[in-house]
Amino acid sequence: MKKIPKWLKNESSLPLKKDTQLEKDLKDFKRYLELKWGDK
Repeated sequence: MKKIPKWLKNESSLPLKKDTQLEKDLKDFKRYLELKWGDK
């Protein structure tokens, strides 16, 4: 088994990154929907 980097071993850091990215995507998507459908 490969040696796991310290920053990867810190379990909170990796999922946090993923969640932040997901949140960002959701926010962008929400903004997109508001722009697309908001001014009708």
